[in-house]
Amino acid sequence: MEGETLGRYAGGFGDRLFKHLTKVYDLAHAEAQRIYDQRLRESVREEADKLLRAAEQVRLMEYEVGLKLYERGEEGRQARRPRSRRSPSPRRRSASSSTVSTGTTSSAATG
Repeated sequence: MEGETLGRYAGGFGDRLFKHLTKVYDLAHAEAQRIYDQRLRESVREEADKLLRAAEQVRLMEYEVGLKLYERGEEGRQARRPRSRRSPSPRRRSASSSTVSTGTTSSAATG
């Protein structure tokens, strides 16, 4: 901005003064641009680190939720699973139970 103002009044300065002032303004502008770029890079790096940490937290939470769901599913499968994998064998019938199953009535079966 001041460099532009300097250009408007260039005719009032000597050639050497104009060149020197132009050089000073260009150096000041370059230094300001360097500081701006450095701060911008630092800010971008900090924000990128924040985003990476947040993404890592999301992945960790997804893993933990998945693990809990898996554990809950395993508990449910174990609760539904019969204790023995063999089917229960039919009981041998005693003499008294065979009379009931054949249709003979007794006082205990009819009462």
